[in-house]
Amino acid sequence: MNRLFRRAGALVLVLCTLIAPARALTVHQAITLLEERYIDQLPPAAYQAETMDELIAALGDPYTSYLTGDAYQAFLGTFNDQKTVGIGVSIRAHEQGVLISSIVENTPAAQAGLVAGDVILSADGTPITDMDHAVTLLTGEEGSSVVVRVLHQDGTQEDITLTRHTFTVNTTAVFSLSEDGNAGVINCTGFGDKTASHIHSAVSENDESVNAWIVDVRSNPGGSSSTAAGSVGVFAGGGIMLYFRDAQDNYTYTFTHPNLTPSTEKPAIILTSPHSASGAELFAAAMRDHGTGISIGQRTFGKGIAQIVLSESTHPELFQQDALKLTAYRFFSPAGTTPDQGGVLPTLLMDAQYVPAAALLLCSPQPDSAAGYLNITLAGWEFFVLLETALSDAYAPAFVALLEALPPSAELWMDRGNGTFGRVTMEQVLARTGLSAQFTSRRFSDLADCRHQDAINTLAAYGLVSGYGDGRFLPDAPVTRAEFCTMVTNAFGFKANASSTNLFYDVPIDAWYYKGIMALSERGYISAYSDGSFSPSQHIGYSDALQILAQTAAWVNMKAYDLAQFGAEPDMLASYAELDPAARESAWLLEQIGVVLSQPDPETKFTRADAADLLYQLLTATNVIWPARDN
Repeated sequence: MNRLFRRAGALVLVLCTLIAPARALTVHQAITLLEERYIDQLPPAAYQAETMDELIAALGDPYTSYLTGDAYQAFLGTFNDQKTVGIGVSIRAHEQGVLISSIVENTPAAQAGLVAGDVILSADGTPITDMDHAVTLLTGEEGSSVVVRVLHQDGTQEDITLTRHTFTVNTTAVFSLSEDGNAGVINCTGFGDKTASHIHSAVSENDESVNAWIVDVRSNPGGSSSTAAGSVGVFAGGGIMLYFRDAQDNYTYTFTHPNLTPSTEKPAIILTSPHSASGAELFAAAMRDHGTGISIGQRTFGKGIAQIVLSESTHPELFQQDALKLTAYRFFSPAGTTPDQGGVLPTLLMDAQYVPAAALLLCSPQPDSAAGYLNITLAGWEFFVLLETALSDAYAPAFVALLEALPPSAELWMDRGNGTFGRVTMEQVLARTGLSAQFTSRRFSDLADCRHQDAINTLAAYGLVSGYGDGRFLPDAPVTRAEFCTMVTNAFGFKANASSTNLFYDVPIDAWYYKGIMALSERGYISAYSDGSFSPSQHIGYSDALQILAQTAAWVNMKAYDLAQFGAEPDMLASYAELDPAARESAWLLEQIGVVLSQPDPETKFTRADAADLLYQLLTATNVIWPARDN
């Protein structure tokens, strides 16, 4: 499989690796390297650092670290199956300690009942301050013990004693057949050197015997970007799989050979979770853009940056067996969209407990007769659900969750009574299956006369907009500045820093809109009025909304970013003369990437429906929402 893809630049990594730093490279030398290659501008505190610890801390980047010789060798080993001594968890940075992203089977952590999403606060009474500190505290000799304080997802804390032992960390993909034989299941735990070849072997050897492929990356922390790209090639064939942009705005890309043919024409159902990160997000986004199937689960982690390793092979005058791992790229999907911060949104958003069963329900073979089946067309694929199985006690809750998650673009078909499929509504499906009482609609009740109802209900399906608690959206109500900022941050996953300073005297820290406003303020998308206020309850104007969305587009999308860098020629703005001058270039940029603008009547307020439609258009133009392709 190594011949199926090309590596871009140096060793590019999209995996957060846990290594404790030592001391060899000088701070001055490290700063020089960071100035040349680090993705963002170095903060002033970096130039005041006197130690490597202070320098790394000043960056505030959990993915940049200095590696001693031994640590570097251990790091390289994380890209292949390896034996290690510890408690059996993969972790990532968390403001209270470290977050468990996955658990290795048959290890102390698994036996103690720890699960992905738990947070380790301390070890042997010592609070965990960062990733490297965590590795130092949690690893140790075979048979030694460590007492960890764990914050569970229900808010409870527990002290657990774990005895370290040797286990194998698998960074590859394992194939199995579903119990009913309908699906080929690939559990992809990481993108190591062998992952792409394992996936290729599984698909090419078993494709004739299955109806669909389930690729599980729910606790996949990432790995080699080239391997992730090669894995996509198994399903998509030849093409560009990702782009990288460096600190100088230069682009490179990784691709599979143009003549590579897919190893399957059957749909892939990708299972995702908030613990799917970096390489797993790269994989999911490329599968989305190439139209290989759908995704079921939750929004992924949101690590759209990639690291390189500088070592003796790249800078022999600076390194002797040690290395510096630093964030050097922001990566983008084939459609030019980054998952950084926002992650990858699944096609069907549902609670984690229903994800595996819902995926299996979609893997039935195409029947000879429509009798007893539900046909779902989604993202250009047809799925057939055997109702006898779907309505059984074991599957009914997952079936209801699947129906609730369907966006307006999905089409439903059932038996006309003569063994052929006819189009039906959700209400008809619920009536014929007897599930009306169990079903909770995500759609709003007051959109029957709203021309943007599909856009609004699509956002509702993904939890990106909210109503008023009584099932209403109030589409004709003017949208406030606080509401619009919250819509944008929810849609694109922008987060405020915990240490951010509130610049607005009228935005209380306990307000429901506080985080949304702060997130956009930190990014420079909004600012205070001259008196220091934000006026959150004031109605936002169309021009202000366009400017915020254009800046958002430039962050999320490569084309929008490049357009923003160069700007529009004066004659290009002639058609926007009716807009506020400050918003004309924003309107031009949005239309250039496919957003269709229809300026509201200047005599009326910019409404919640108008805002939702603009947001929906930007999400679809940038492929953040899984495309509704022709069948």
